[in-house]
Amino acid sequence: NWSHELTGENQEVILTGVAGENNIKGLNFAVFFDEERTANVVSRDYVHVPEEKIEAMYRVMNELNTMYRWAKFAIDADGDIHVEADAVLDIDSCGDEVKEILIRLTHLADIAYPTIMRTLFGA
Repeated sequence: NWSHELTGENQEVILTGVAGENNIKGLNFAVFFDEERTANVVSRDYVHVPEEKIEAMYRVMNELNTMYRWAKFAIDADGDIHVEADAVLDIDSCGDEVKEILIRLTHLADIAYPTIMRTLFGA
């Protein structure tokens, strides 16, 4: 059973989570839909980067983005790393596609986690 919550003015945002594999317990996501039949799937609460480590983490984000073509790793203005993907989806029939994206992003976040932690805390 897949638990989720609809939110937003027109319930166009899905809040959900996926259990992790080896390195993370799980990952929470927000799925944003727009009128263009596109969706932006963004992780929440993945990893926070202290200001003094931001510069070093940019290099890691670039490496991860080169390695994983279906996901984008980024650092927001608050220093939080998120993993995201964009897709063309119909909000009325997108369940299986969204689940697949969530599972893939969680898998990639799980794989990337040790590399991110080494950058934050040393080898």
